[in-house]
This record gives sequence, C-alpha cells and structure tokens, in this order.
Amino acid sequence: MKRRLLLVALGPLVIAPAVLAACSGATGVRATGADTRGDTAGAARGARVAVPSPDPVDSLPSDGPVARYRGAFARETAVLAFQREAGLLLDAAVARLRDETGLQFTEGRAPAITLLDSPDLPAGGRASLRLVNGVRRPQIDVRASAVVAGEFRAKEHLPALVAESAVLAASAERAAPEWVVRGLPTVFSDGAERRASELLLGGATARVDLAGLAPLEPAFRVAALQRIGVGERVLARFLDARLGGAGDAAALREVGVGSMDFLDAAAATEADRMLDRILEDERARSLRAVRESLTAGDIAAAESAISRVPASGGASPWVDAEVRLVRAETSLLRGEDGAAIASLDDVLARPEFVLRLRDARFLRALAALKADDPGARARAAEFARTCIDDPRTAAILQDLGVSTQDAFDLVSGDTDARAKSAARLGEKGIATTLPFVARSLRDGEASVRRAVVAAIGRIGAKSGAVELDTACGDSDAGVRSAALVALAQIDAPRGLTRSREMTSDPDESVRRAAADVIARLAPKPVAEPRAAVAKPSVPNSPKPKDAPTAVPDPSRAPAALTPPDDLPPPLAPRGKPAGVASPTPSPPSPPSPTPPTPTAPAAGPKAPRPTEGVKVVSPPAPTPPAAPPTPGTPPRRTDPPPRPAAPTAKPPAPVQPPPAPVAPAPVPPKTPTPLPPPTPPAREKV
Repeated sequence: MKRRLLLVALGPLVIAPAVLAACSGATGVRATGADTRGDTAGAARGARVAVPSPDPVDSLPSDGPVARYRGAFARETAVLAFQREAGLLLDAAVARLRDETGLQFTEGRAPAITLLDSPDLPAGGRASLRLVNGVRRPQIDVRASAVVAGEFRAKEHLPALVAESAVLAASAERAAPEWVVRGLPTVFSDGAERRASELLLGGATARVDLAGLAPLEPAFRVAALQRIGVGERVLARFLDARLGGAGDAAALREVGVGSMDFLDAAAATEADRMLDRILEDERARSLRAVRESLTAGDIAAAESAISRVPASGGASPWVDAEVRLVRAETSLLRGEDGAAIASLDDVLARPEFVLRLRDARFLRALAALKADDPGARARAAEFARTCIDDPRTAAILQDLGVSTQDAFDLVSGDTDARAKSAARLGEKGIATTLPFVARSLRDGEASVRRAVVAAIGRIGAKSGAVELDTACGDSDAGVRSAALVALAQIDAPRGLTRSREMTSDPDESVRRAAADVIARLAPKPVAEPRAAVAKPSVPNSPKPKDAPTAVPDPSRAPAALTPPDDLPPPLAPRGKPAGVASPTPSPPSPPSPTPPTPTAPAAGPKAPRPTEGVKVVSPPAPTPPAAPPTPGTPPRRTDPPPRPAAPTAKPPAPVQPPPAPVAPAPVPPKTPTPLPPPTPPAREKV
C-alpha cells in the first residue's frame, strides 16, 4: 500500500500524536482502485433466503414508547435491539425512580423516546419538555449513530434521561436548582464511578487529584443530600419545598440539613471517597506516566512505564480496559501490528467498560489498514458513518474518496438528501467508496436503498456482489428487482444463479426482472447437425460441381480396333494423288519454361491412336534428288519423311462421360527421331 501521512493537522486529539503518526504514516490508504478483498463479515450477511425477509422496522411493536424510526441506521442490529428493549428499560427506570426518590410522572405522560439522525445531539442523549396535543410532555432524544457505535449505553443513559425528565416535568411552573437537574441523572443511573474514571483517565492526560472531579460536584451534592437527609423521600420533599417557592436553605431545613455549607462539606466527602475508590487499583497511578510518555512520543519512556504496570490484580474494570488500551498503543509504536490488533479486539469485546471507546475504535481501524486486514475499509467506513462529527473522520473520508458533503448527506435525517447523495457517489464510480455506500443498505427508507443498489451497480466493484446478493432478499420489491439487475451486471454467474432462485418471487415485477436476466445470461442451446441421407445414383446424371475429380484408370481404357485383312484399302486424302503420303509434320518446338495451364476437358471422348499392324493403302512417292547448292547459299534443310496417315476408325459409343483429366506434370521436351520410309506393300492380284 502506498504510504501517506494521515491526520497530521487535525488539532489536539486524545490519542497521542506519536501513535497517530506511527499508524497513519505507515498505513496510507489507496485513494483509487478497487478493493477486491471485500468484507469478511459481509459473506455471512450474504446468505440467500428462499423468500423475501419481512421489514424489521415493521416487526417492532407499534405501541411501544419509541417512535417508529426509518432513518439512516434503522436496520442496524444495535438500533433494532434498542427499540425492542427500550420499553422495558423505560418502565423499570420509572418505577425505580418513584420508589427511590418519590418522583413520578402523571398518568399517561411518561417520556417518549425518539431516534434522530443529528450529529448535534450528545452521545448520551438529551431530555426536554415539548408540547404534545397542548400538553407539556417530557421527550427523550437519542442519536441513532451513537447507539450503533456503542457510545449510547441504554442501561446507563436511559435511567439518567428518565430522571432528568422527571425533574423537568416536576418543575414545569418553576425551574428546579441546576445542581439537582445535572446531578440526579448521574446518581440515579449508578454511573458516578464510570464518569469519575472518564474524567481522571479518559482525558488527554491522566490525573489522580480531586481537581479532575470538579464536573461531578452536582452529583456529589445530590448523593450527599440523600445520605444526610432525614426521613423518607428526601429528594422529593426537598423539590416540593424548593418548587413551592422556598429558597435552598429553607428547602434543606425541610429535610434536616442545616445549611448549604454543611451540604457542600458532605459533597466533598463524597468526592474523596470516589477518588479513593478509583485509586484502590494501583495501576491507575501508573497510567499517568504511561499516558504522558505516549503524548510526548517517547517510546522508551512509555515502555519503561508500562513495564511497571501490573498485568492484573485491579478491582476496577475501567482501569483494566485502559491498561490494555495503552498496551495496544505501545505495540503500534513498536510496529507490532498483530499484538496491537489482538489487544484492541480484547478491549472492544466489552465496550461498556472502555473509557475511550471512540479512540479505541479509531485505532482499531488504523491498525487494520496498516496490517492490510481484509475488512479494514469496512471498519474505517463504519467509524466515519457513526462518528461523522469527529475531526478525524475527514482524513478517513479523503482516503475512501467520499466528500464531506456527501458523507453528511448520506447519514442525515433528510430522506431525499440521502438518496441524492447515494446517486452522486454512484455516478462518480470510485471503487473505494463502496464500503461507505453499501452500509446505507441498512437505511429505513426503501427509496434510499434503491438508490444505493443502483450506485453499487454503477461503481462496478465485484466485492459489492455480496451486499447486492443480500439486497435480493429485501422486503421491498423495487429493491429486490434493482439488486438483481445490478448483481447480474457485476457478477454474471452469481446473478444468473440468484435469478433462477427468484423466479418464484411473490412480486410480478421481480419475477419479470429474473426472467430478463435469465434470457440475457443463460447459455443458448446449440442445434444438433442433421444426419446425411444417401441418395440413389442416377445413370448419366451430371456430376456435382464440388465433387472430387476422379483419376482415370488406364486398365479400363477401350482397346484400339484392328481392321481385318480382307477389307479394301482406304481412300487417299482429298487433293492428293493416291499412293502419296501426307507430309510429315515438323517436329514440335520445345515448350516454354512457364508451367502449362490445365485446359478444360473435351466435350467427347478422343479417338484412339492406331496401333501397330494397320496397313497403309497407298505408298508415298519417292523423294526427288536435291539440286546442288548454289555457291554462297546455306545448305537446305531436309525434312524427315512424313508419317503414314492414320486410318479413319469409328470410335465406340461412350457408355458414360469420362472423368475430367488430371493435368499431367510438365515433361521435358524430347528430340524427335526421324522415321525410316515405309516399305510399300505388295499389290494384290485381281
């Protein structure tokens, strides 16, 4: 992988800059090019289903306290699980709040829960009062991306939001004290120790002093009031007096507390006890030196400090998770990617005890990229989608090829904006954007999922076939049809197999799309050749043009006919006296070196040449003696005697036309030998 420095100018971060430089500088992700490895987890998600799966959002109870959510993370497993268990958690928190504090909601005005796609919401949620049908009702807003990232812990944050909603509902006419509104949720949720550990160990540097616990002073006051107050329902009685118009001092006297100073002294005692409880784990003090060395980039000092940290023996699960996290950071500095990944996986196995959960997820994504992990891009895309408000997300988006605007739109609460963002990313066709785009197949709106399926088909990366195969089982028929067509475009064999399975889909449009894919991709049957039929031969039928030329057999040539001896002599040729032989033709000239051109066969058979024994009727006349040559004249050439004339013999009638002759090979010319004059035959007696 190409090396490129990531996250150099992102400002002060919680993670040590040296660790970031070691990870990102050696990681550098390709900005272009397809990632053919895909997501290993996606293969499990790509299991085929025989029938379309029902919409998981529609399967949720409609009468629960959580409003129907169809946003960008509606089909995420964590969001679906939260919506199923939120009703039980809410009822339990309301009952406990009534029993422990005496605060309760009016019948039918329990808080309603709404999931939102807004990066402005805090990770722990927000409680407020809203007008519903003319009645002020408490409302709890939860960020869906925080649920997916694990930053919103329902068992801890939901009771805190219920307590805050109860205080707001009780103070509809007059505001309650700020320290009660801020402190009661932390105390009631049993999250004071975790919050204290975050303040001391989860910041930019570790601290082990009381000054680090200053943000928890409201919670310490509430805890002290419940501890030193006299009677039952101390907090409810204090609020009744305070909201009835009494001041803080008068309201405190109603529950047996003399003054605010006395309450502050008790709150300081609560802070001391909390600090001692955290420092009971001796590893907490050693973490301070390790974190300072990592922040300074001194790997030798960090290794020396971490070697003095006990491997186990602590009582705090938050300190234990922090120790494993700093060991992973040190391994990344040393270049031990495998050890770092193992430590980070161990840390993220129990996210509820991780104080720096976002940092751990970010380091895990960088370590996977550095080690060329198959699911590295998918992990980085998940971090960017769920932590879109984090400044480190900009560097990941740049490596994935996704613009900041497209990323914000794809996870926004606007349905049209999400669909348009998916279409824009598909038109760009950058293969590295596939993990970020494919994650939106978990969107709650079918129109967005259809746009995402089309975008995956335009991107064309074959690793998207797994996600498209899963989309073929979507509850929406339009999504199934679009996914089937896109799957056939990027992976024809897989698309053909999936099309054959979907020919029995309950929707007609899906069946028609499957038939079109099969007609386009299925192999066409090849026609078998017809067997040759023998036709009867017809005598003297013309030979086909493409028939092979037969070679004549000399043994089957017709024999020459010999006339009998008692026939009369043949007549002499016209124009010459009887007994004078025809002049002998001149010898043929030697052939040219050019090879002879084959000529077409004659229309009829050639007459046979006369054989020996044919009698000549009239002898040739004697040749007169030659005159003496004239002086100066070249000698006259004497021609050879003429050959006897060939008898006129009628050839036999042909039975069938002979085959076309084969052009003979050129024969070198021979010098003709003159024949002796024939002996005149004896005259017959009359």
